[in-house]
Amino acid sequence: MKKITLTIFAISLLLSCHDDKETPLSDNVASATLNNGGWNAVLNVYFDPNSADSLRFQAVTNRPNDEVMNLIIKFQGIGSYELTSQSASYYTTVGGDVISSVYVLDNSAPLHFEITEYTADTKTIEGDFRMVFKKKRGMPTDSAALNFHNGRFKGVIKN
Repeated sequence: MKKITLTIFAISLLLSCHDDKETPLSDNVASATLNNGGWNAVLNVYFDPNSADSLRFQAVTNRPNDEVMNLIIKFQGIGSYELTSQSASYYTTVGGDVISSVYVLDNSAPLHFEITEYTADTKTIEGDFRMVFKKKRGMPTDSAALNFHNGRFKGVIKN
């Protein structure tokens, strides 16, 4: 009886063990916790055609009523980047073409945007973020603030 109990205990211990590492992201994905719920978006990363060193990030979710996060940074490789109200925005649409709400970056909140990995050969870029947007205009039922935390992204830079 002791052998059976010990065997069952050992099996349950093995099954309960897990790797604490985060699940790897697929290419061209951004994910975060948004106001205590999940948020996942398709990510497009590309160099701004008007500025060779400006890298644009566009994360789109909830099609066809798109929710769009836009970020732009002066790309210098791996490192932390400062975000401003001019470099970050968030808006929602109805049917993908009529803007229904606009949010601006809340510079009084803790902000974080970091590129943690960059591979020039494959143009793969990864990182993490935390930011808060406050409502500038929109429906009364729209959230007053959008609090993104535990954010991660992985993208392939398009030409």
